[in-house]
This record gives sequence, structure tokens and C-alpha cells, in this order.
Amino acid sequence: MSKVEQRALSSKNVPAGRVKVTLLVHLRAFARDAFGDAGWERLLARTLAEDRAVLDGLLLVGGWVPIGIWNRAIEAFLTGNYPDPTEATGTFAQFVADRDLHSLFRLALKMGTPDFVLGRTTSLYNRYFEAGDFAPQKIAARHWLATLTAPQHEDQGPSTFTCDAGVCAWLRRALELSGARPTVVHSKCRFRRSPHCQYDVTW
Repeated sequence: MSKVEQRALSSKNVPAGRVKVTLLVHLRAFARDAFGDAGWERLLARTLAEDRAVLDGLLLVGGWVPIGIWNRAIEAFLTGNYPDPTEATGTFAQFVADRDLHSLFRLALKMGTPDFVLGRTTSLYNRYFEAGDFAPQKIAARHWLATLTAPQHEDQGPSTFTCDAGVCAWLRRALELSGARPTVVHSKCRFRRSPHCQYDVTW
């Protein structure tokens, strides 16, 4: 039995978080842009049969699926294709931000300040995840802290591939689109002895 199958078995009877299918659609587009159809096929080959049935089916952008499918899919893609998955996660997160923020918030980004964008990151997070809570707080001029509180289990909350380089790169790109030159640091992580993830944002 593979490591992925063992982890899936251990998650039975665990209440699942959910993720918007939009992220899976973006992952498929990113994989195909980078590696052609073979990139997506390699991902499918590395996933559980029950996950593959969803990933290889009709992905409706407005729908929701268990977050474990997302966590396992992003891990399979990144570790199967890149020597540095962390760097690749950041590139993918920027890809998602460029696609979604330009179409959904083009006017707001042009007119809004970085404070305006950061103040709305709770609702932006909730567009992708029904798992955990994302809470931004202004500390001082050009300085915010944001916290992500969520379970660690792969079927309940975002994995390290999302909470580390993914959130940092997405926030950085969103602020760049609002005209800032930000620094985003993942200063605490719930996978590294902290009760929550914390992001220190300055510009």
C-alpha cells in the first residue's frame, strides 16, 4: 500500500473541508501550459482512484469538492515535476492571482489601495476554501498581519503547499496589482509548532 493510500485510509470518518473547483481548473491549465497534456496525465497517474475520478471528470468552476483532493493533487503535481516544489508553488499561486484578480477585481485593484485589498482578504480566501478562517489585521501604516487558523489534516484544511509559498505568493501578487511593492513573510506556521499560520505583510 502506498503512502498516499495509507494517508487516505487514516482520514476516514474525518469531517472534510472543501475547496472551490476553480483551483483545480487553474491547476490543470497550469500543468498543461508547463508540460502539455502529459503534465496533467502525470498528475492523474499519481493520485488515488477516487481522487482521479473527480480530477478527470467535468470540473465545474462554481462547484466545491473535498479539500483532500486538492491537497493531494497539488502535492502530486509539484513533487512529480519540479526539483524545488516551493518555488513552483509560488509561480502557480501568481498564476491563480493573475487569472482571478484581473477578472473579478480589475476595477477595485486599480482604484483600491493595498489596505483596501488586505482588508478584503477574508472574503477572497473564502472564495477558494471552506476550511479554516483567514483574518487580516492592520498593525501600522504599511504593515498588516494576517492569520490562517485551520486543521492540519489533509482532508480538513489547506496543506503546507498552500499555506506556505502559496498564500505568500498570492498575497504578494494581489498587492503588486494594487500598486505596492510588498514583502510577505510566513512568520508562523501551524505545521511548525504554532496554533495558526501568520503572514507579516509590509510595503
